[in-house]
Amino acid sequence: MTTSRSNKQLYTLIPELTLFGHRSLGVTTTLNGDNLPFITWPDKTPCLTANLYMLTVMRRKGRGSGLLSRRGDKGGTIGGIAGQISHLIRFCYYRRRKDYRDQVGIDFKELTDDDFMEFMSKVRTETRLNKPDVLVREEITTKQIGLRCLDFLEFIGFTHGIEHFVSEEGVIKARKITVTKEIKSKSTGKKTVIYHDKWVHSSLGVGGIVKKRGAISTENITKIKEANKNIHAEAIREELGKAKKKLSKTKRDEARFLQNRRSSLILLLENTGARIGELGELRVEDVVKAGRMSDPMLRLVTLKKGGEAERLIPISRHVLNELKTHIRIHRKPVVNRTVGKKNDDGFFFVGLSTGTRIKDGTFTSEITKLRKAADITEQACGHMFRGTFITKLFVLLIQRHEFENNDEFRKQLINSETFKADVISWTGHSSISSLDPYIDEAFKVVANYEETVQSAEMILLLSQYENAERDLLQNLKNGRITTDEYVESMENLYMYRRHDMRIKNNVTH
Repeated sequence: MTTSRSNKQLYTLIPELTLFGHRSLGVTTTLNGDNLPFITWPDKTPCLTANLYMLTVMRRKGRGSGLLSRRGDKGGTIGGIAGQISHLIRFCYYRRRKDYRDQVGIDFKELTDDDFMEFMSKVRTETRLNKPDVLVREEITTKQIGLRCLDFLEFIGFTHGIEHFVSEEGVIKARKITVTKEIKSKSTGKKTVIYHDKWVHSSLGVGGIVKKRGAISTENITKIKEANKNIHAEAIREELGKAKKKLSKTKRDEARFLQNRRSSLILLLENTGARIGELGELRVEDVVKAGRMSDPMLRLVTLKKGGEAERLIPISRHVLNELKTHIRIHRKPVVNRTVGKKNDDGFFFVGLSTGTRIKDGTFTSEITKLRKAADITEQACGHMFRGTFITKLFVLLIQRHEFENNDEFRKQLINSETFKADVISWTGHSSISSLDPYIDEAFKVVANYEETVQSAEMILLLSQYENAERDLLQNLKNGRITTDEYVESMENLYMYRRHDMRIKNNVTH
């Protein structure tokens, strides 16, 4: 079914918000509510119940020891939760009862199990307005929405004093099952069982909802890079056709800025394993600081964790040089032309017309545009670069230490404090177990790797230089650079690599 209703986002983020915590012994304690979503009905009136629910959600524990993330221009994990329950809010707003024909909309507490079944059917079968044969979302997303809305409805029952509103024999006939996971301590050998509650409802179907997006292939990364260059060339030709004369320097500079911004995005996705939202928070200062280090490490904000979590990852001088070129040659003129140097917000990725930080959705749109231009039919999104980065790191580690199977590798990874600390710190994961899918994939794609390396950091840097060499060769094959330019670039690349390897050798010895 296609929807005739507006799917405009129902929540906005409150940049600065101080909330009442409690008062004791004459002292009032407040809570930081910055970037908390504020939810409305489709007619823009506040949805009070949903906002009360968000206040409870913001106190829940996230990954690690912090609370759920609210970072980023979409509100992090909590923003995602607001988006999920928005589907039910919209459904209830437009719901019309047969026995109350003049009444538009129903209260959450009036929902029946049949209503929830119908709601889930609409979520599952919704199609794109311009492509009625294409579903809006995958089944995994549908299930996640359903699970979140059941949690929200349980909150509804609690706040209205409706006993067992969501239960096996309740109005909404769902039940909770307890999923257990056993974790064994490496130091003590003691086993700890972790319990996790999960809703079960007939509308959710069978099977779990855990599904990892795969890694993007090297071939598709190359296609995306080529598409970026072709889009740039096509844009120039189109502007020349419009102008019917020599293209102005301004137009050429704008086209180069967009191309170079996309190139920087791909470079960072491929060589850092960063999430899209994390790159949105990358600052010019982070790149400059890394460039000043004898052993360069790039700071990245870590999403999926509450608080001010961040991490440092090894970065090659080649990658830094490319990023600094974008800052100096492409970003600086845009900022000066728009907001001016004094009003520069300091973010690495800025908009062509605004000179300020671009939204995370722009990154997603850019990758989608490049995927289509590259004629890639399978899935290819920003998060899949992260999968490639992590998988390739494991491939190189496996090859270096000649592990025969993934169980042996997992055991060594868990027993090696150095490997564990490095992998966790670079990828922003909270536990080794969350890396299991990448380890499994790595054993499927183990490649020949003859280079002798001394540390995991050296493996990562060599991988970055390998990517750069492949790009230069591709440019030479396609006639974008001359043989002399290729030789000069390779010499610079070798110089950077020798310098970085010398630093790493000194660190590891």
